[in-house]
Amino acid sequence: MAAFSFGGGIGAAVIGSVLTAMTWFLGGALHPWLRGMGTLLLIATIPLLIFSGYCLDWGEQRERSFKQQQNNDRY
Repeated sequence: MAAFSFGGGIGAAVIGSVLTAMTWFLGGALHPWLRGMGTLLLIATIPLLIFSGYCLDWGEQRERSFKQQQNNDRY
């Protein structure tokens, strides 16, 4: 889940940047949806990267508690 979210965040940033740059060359009047989609993807980058960080922290905490439980079961 974290890898998918991280990849989606990076992909959204790249595609959003490309679409925004295309409006500079094509003009906003020619394709008005390019600027909107580019901005939307650039904004979506932040929540996707935050969610991937949350998933990584959650997975690490879960693994740590599992190892701690195993160590307690030994003694």
